[in-house]
Amino acid sequence: MSTRRLDRYILREMLLPTMLGVFVFSFILMSGRALKLAELAINKGVPVAEIARLILLLLPGLLVFTLPLSFLLGLLLGFGRLAAESEITAMKASGVSLYAMLRPALLLALLASLLTGMLTLWLLPPAKHAFRDSVFQIAQQRATVGLQGGVFNRDFDGLMLYTEKLNEATGEMTDLLLVDRREAATTSLITARHGWLISRPAERRLLLRLSDGTAHRQQKGAADTYQVIRFNQYDVQLDFGPTATTEKRRQRESEMSLLQLWQHWRVTGDRSSLVALHRRLALPLSPFALLLIGMPLGLGRHRSGRGAGFSMALLLFLGYYLLLSLGSTLAEAGLAPILPAMWAPNLLFLAVGLWLFRRAAEERPLLPPLPWSRRKEAA
Repeated sequence: MSTRRLDRYILREMLLPTMLGVFVFSFILMSGRALKLAELAINKGVPVAEIARLILLLLPGLLVFTLPLSFLLGLLLGFGRLAAESEITAMKASGVSLYAMLRPALLLALLASLLTGMLTLWLLPPAKHAFRDSVFQIAQQRATVGLQGGVFNRDFDGLMLYTEKLNEATGEMTDLLLVDRREAATTSLITARHGWLISRPAERRLLLRLSDGTAHRQQKGAADTYQVIRFNQYDVQLDFGPTATTEKRRQRESEMSLLQLWQHWRVTGDRSSLVALHRRLALPLSPFALLLIGMPLGLGRHRSGRGAGFSMALLLFLGYYLLLSLGSTLAEAGLAPILPAMWAPNLLFLAVGLWLFRRAAEERPLLPPLPWSRRKEAA
């Protein structure tokens, strides 16, 4: 068998389980969000075409993780099947070394790395931005369309809104009653003569502007603490997404390009921006870090079956991702230098992979014998 033909054969053995992994893992990760999106179509009347668009916008964020994971699965299952059918033994007997079998695996790693890099560096930021804009527009339309005079509205979490009359032409509401239970320790009852919904798309915020009213506040556990506030104008913020400052900052960073992250760090000195930049660069190189681990482990687990391949791929990638997340946390908190913290997972997996691959190429056990096993053999 020629070298090119052998490379194509090995590549095909890895490519099929890799494609299967992309489909299965993406479907699993998408299923939870798809249920929430389906609820918008069923209960809120959002068009199916808009739901399909939201799903497409979510895909780049999922593929960033499922591509390296599926590549690792392809290594484990592909080389596991070749070893189980004794084809690896036949190749070695024909003079094909493990280093020669590495060529098609490197090609697939390069493909997975390029696709992951394309997603993280170019497609993911605009996709996240478009997704959040679409969600805001849907929420805004649902709020404005759902409002009716003489009907209690509970579309906003923690809020109940009632208006006696609604002028559909101007959007003005009259004689409003608002119950605010968003704070666990405080309940607010607000009445107002007039009200309007004000949209701020740039900030992804929707405001309920009230005029000529009174706010009553009762703090739980303190019966004698009761406030009455009269106002000429009062704005109630209706957020569609996380309200924590840290979460908002991370949302903004996820929508920035590499150049924007770099400029933001240069201007503000915010470590999280530089951490996000290194994370975007490190993740696309994860297939090369996983390559030299996945190949020898695939050769060593040929009797375990496909279920064990899925489990091992998940465990290895989970370990990689936990190390990457730990490095991000330590770097953002200033407890570790950014460069070593963000690149340590790739370097660690690469070093372990080189050691395992060398032992597999020399046909030595992947793990050295344990001390108590040596004593048993000696006895």
